[in-house]
Order: sequence, then structure tokens, then C-alpha cells
Amino acid sequence: LVMRKLMSDLTILHVNDMHSNFHSLKTQTNFMRARRKELEELGHTVWAVDLGDLIDRVHPLVEAKNGQIASTILNQQRIDFVTLGNNEGTAYTPKELEGAYKERDFKVIISNVKWQSTGETPPYATEIQFEKIDQCSIAILGLTASYPESYEPNGYWIEDPLKTLDRLVPRLASEGNQIVLLSHLGIELDTLIAESYPEIQVILGAHTHHLFKEGKTVNQTLLTGGFKYGAYIGELHLKTEKEKLTTTLFLVQAGSVSRAVNNITEMMSKTATDYTITSVVETKIMDVYEHTFTTTKEVDDKPEYEEGENTENAE
Repeated sequence: LVMRKLMSDLTILHVNDMHSNFHSLKTQTNFMRARRKELEELGHTVWAVDLGDLIDRVHPLVEAKNGQIASTILNQQRIDFVTLGNNEGTAYTPKELEGAYKERDFKVIISNVKWQSTGETPPYATEIQFEKIDQCSIAILGLTASYPESYEPNGYWIEDPLKTLDRLVPRLASEGNQIVLLSHLGIELDTLIAESYPEIQVILGAHTHHLFKEGKTVNQTLLTGGFKYGAYIGELHLKTEKEKLTTTLFLVQAGSVSRAVNNITEMMSKTATDYTITSVVETKIMDVYEHTFTTTKEVDDKPEYEEGENTENAE
């Protein structure tokens, strides 16, 4: 007699748009590693995800190492999956970016970028990443903002992200996959995709530095957004139920331990999900409001987009 597990917990921790702001990187890394350990001890499958624009050349360590510091950072954070931001794609040639990811312990997923020289997905990346949890097959896609005028002179061919989805989503859905999108496209395109592709269960968002403290549901799809500079770490709780993937909880952890505990406690009380907070790391999650290169606290404290406000700004 073979017994199959019908339901499992999947938690995704995600960060986006660091832009080489490494002033509180140690704190962020310690938090992500400790939180992962806690969740795994509760029996969760945990994926840690970086949604692009980790590095900018403005940082001397990034420039001196020609981007190779990216792998060091992501490996230390135990990141599992990465997609490209426009900063990675437009600031580095194909060979430079290949070198930057040479020592990676993570998977790079990019569905709409090819090398011009080969017409293929970059050799350090995959177009689609397939994962299976019990009976649930999950296809992970990665899309980055399309700037052909910047990508093409640098040696890449970039496909319109909606054309990529037209090409991939119907086949993946017909094969019985649940679909998670790592998006470096921005809030407007994320919303359009949720409205147009009901086969996608989750869109983890970046690029426009928007913040959804409890996620945002558009039709059947959950959208997330975690601001920038690691000020917020997204935590998305999902369950697999046979072949299906369902959302149970999303929150962002930010600012201080007390705020994180309050956020978790408040959100847990709104769900029927049987989770318990066993411990929280005794450290600030991010000191993002204290860095010295901004003019005032108020300027950096406010996301460009937060639940109901509009933005067209992205870096």
C-alpha cells in the first residue's frame, strides 16, 4: 500500500530591488536564514527568491568584482531562485553576467531573455524551472522589463513579456502545472497579467518598488510587492492540495522585530490556518530608515506605490 501526502506547506521568502544598498545586508541575511530554519522545523518547504536588481555598478565592491559579489550575497542568503532585473541585464554583457553567476548555488530563471549569439536562454539560466511537491507540479517563470534599446546593443535579445506568456502559459497549464511568476515588470504589467492569464496562481512583484503589506488579489491571482533595498522581506504561505496550489497568507516583515511579530500575529488571527509563532529573531530586520545618503527619513520611508497609490517610477 502506497500512501501519498495530499497537503503540504510551501512558504516563499522574497526580496527585490536592493540596488547595491548593502548597508544592512548582514541583518537581512541573518533574518532570512533564521526564518527559513524556523519554517523548515515546522515542516514547510521553503523557497527563498530574489526578484532582480540586486546589484548596481555604483557600489565600489560591485564594480571591483565585476558583479561577482552577486553570487556571494545570494549564496549566503540561501537564495533558491533568482530572476534578472533590468540593472543586471543592461549593465553587463552576456559573458560578464555569466561570470557574475559562476559560483552560484541557486537557479537563475529568465523566460524572456536570450543570447543574441546563440538564440538560446543564457547557459547559467533556465527558461522554466519545474518543482514538484507531493502531487503538485509547479512551473516557475521569470520575466524582466523589456528595454530592447538597452539589451540589444549589449548582446541580448529580449522578448515582449506578454508574448512570452502567450508562448508558454497555455502549454504549461494544459500539462497540469500550477504557475508562479517571478516578475521584474512592475505593478501595471503585473496587474494586466493577472487579469489576462487566469492560469497563473501567484505573481511575485518587483521593479516599481511597490508595497503590498498583505498582498493584492486580482481575479484569481495573488500579487505581492516588497518595496526596495530589502526594507521588507515578503513571506508568502501556500498550501498544496493534491494537484492545486492555494494561498493561505501573505505578509511583509519590516522595520523591527516588534512590528514583525505584530504583523504576523494580526494576519494569523484573520486566517483559519493552523500556524503558531515559535520564535522570532532578536534583531532589527532592516535599518533602511537610517542610511546616510538620503535627505530625510520621510523621503526613504515611503514606497513609490502602496496599496491604492500610483507610480511610474522604477530604477
